[in-house]
Amino acid sequence: MFSQAVLQAVIEGGAIYRRSTSALERRQSPVSHLAADVLGKAWEGCLAFGPSVRAIPGKRLHDFRKAMKTLRYLSEFFTDEFPGLQEEPFRSDFRTIQNHLGTVNDHDVASQIDGGKRPLSPPEPVAVALEQVEILWARLSRAVPPWADQATRRP
Repeated sequence: MFSQAVLQAVIEGGAIYRRSTSALERRQSPVSHLAADVLGKAWEGCLAFGPSVRAIPGKRLHDFRKAMKTLRYLSEFFTDEFPGLQEEPFRSDFRTIQNHLGTVNDHDVASQIDGGKRPLSPPEPVAVALEQVEILWARLSRAVPPWADQATRRP
């Protein structure tokens, strides 16, 4: 599944089909440039949540999870363009963060179904998941992504 950013660029009538100078440059540039652009936008979307997962309000945590999912799938799709995505912290952190946030989301959904209110402190598996996400995201959000130097290069 492609992200919306990729689809908007490549569908008929999308950014690369326009007749402007920038569209012509995009069509003639390497795939790595498109990849760097969409990965950069997805990365910025995740960074916009801030460096601390603990500071993200509960309802926005699911939005962060979705943003991480987009970033993960894009990084998996464009791994050949940026071999650094196979190295740490990128290789496993995207997936691990998304999985831990899934644990948190599953608990939230189950709580809503039960009609219960959130406990003052989350159950241990949820607390552990949140702590792991906090550690991983703090490290990952400070990393320089492998596509960063490509994002500014143009033909």
